[in-house]
Amino acid sequence: MRILLSAARSSTRARLLPRLPNPMPAAAVGPTAHHRQTNEYGLREQRWYSSGGGGADSSNWHGRRMGRGKERVVVIMGATGTGKTKLSIEVAGRLGGEVVNTDKIQVYGGLDITTNKVPPADRLGVPHHLLGVVHPAAGQLPNSFIHALLARDFRPGDPDPFRPGPAAAAAAAVPIRYDCCFLWVDVEEGVLAEHLDRRVDEMAAAGMVEELRDYFERRRRSSSSSSSSSSSRGDRGDYSGLEKAIGVPEFAGYFAGRKTLGEAVAEIKTNTRRLAEAQVGKIRRMQGEWGWPLRRLDATEAVLARLAGDGGGEADAVAAAWERDVLGPGLKAVQEFLSRNANADAEEDTEDETAAPEAEAEEVQAVVQQLLSSVC
Repeated sequence: MRILLSAARSSTRARLLPRLPNPMPAAAVGPTAHHRQTNEYGLREQRWYSSGGGGADSSNWHGRRMGRGKERVVVIMGATGTGKTKLSIEVAGRLGGEVVNTDKIQVYGGLDITTNKVPPADRLGVPHHLLGVVHPAAGQLPNSFIHALLARDFRPGDPDPFRPGPAAAAAAAVPIRYDCCFLWVDVEEGVLAEHLDRRVDEMAAAGMVEELRDYFERRRRSSSSSSSSSSSRGDRGDYSGLEKAIGVPEFAGYFAGRKTLGEAVAEIKTNTRRLAEAQVGKIRRMQGEWGWPLRRLDATEAVLARLAGDGGGEADAVAAAWERDVLGPGLKAVQEFLSRNANADAEEDTEDETAAPEAEAEEVQAVVQQLLSSVC
């Protein structure tokens, strides 16, 4: 899932994630820069946003306080492979926002192809947060990021709201902190399954096998030297979080000689399809049991056009279907959402921005910090 927040100086940007890692410029993000340094807690050394926010653009496309005291946030969700990342970048680029990743696996550094992180060139200059900011040896991240960042009352020890049981149901029933525009990018199940299979093949062609080979070799070397006092914290750390990524367990058997390359790739395809089904189930639960008002955007025709293509000639058909069924309706929904209560916004603009409750800002800041530091 992706959260969009204003790139301008606004209370939401300052209060939703007031201490997000400052994104590196796209040109500077590469294999070397991406893994350059970590601090003693396993978090990457980066600058942090202060509560003052960024520039002074007056066209804040969201973040102003509503009359009922809530602020507006755009949340884009969807199963893997549906196009939610593409939509988040396009919406943020057109309306002046930034993207916050809430995919827990992508929060870890490393295995960029295997975990399908959006390459810097594809971010189109839009700042991205919570991508590769946690050391891969830092252990497992707790709970659901999306629920943690949006729920009004959250504690890192709370049960996973997606698990069965009364405790999880109580966690899911916590009110949302913000006034949200929820966009759900969806693709018909059979079409998505075919697309995901092809995407795995494309990832393999892009270097996934070599990336995983290098990962397992480095892990083997670090294990053999783990008793040495010169081992770094990362060498001796807990990789159990990153190793939940689809591709790692499947290829462990391949590199150990227990299965063929074809069998490992086939397992990745099967498990990716299962992941997508589980993700759709969670989204339907948000919509049904939790009562989150989701706006569904059907990307099926755009994916079908891509599948029917010959490696480039389908571009026009894909773009037309995407514009008609996903980007156009999505942008319209966001613009209508942000334009609501314009008179109230104008009145709020005359007030001192420092009037926003500091207690809530500190509470949200604590959620982000506790989520990241809890893996250390």
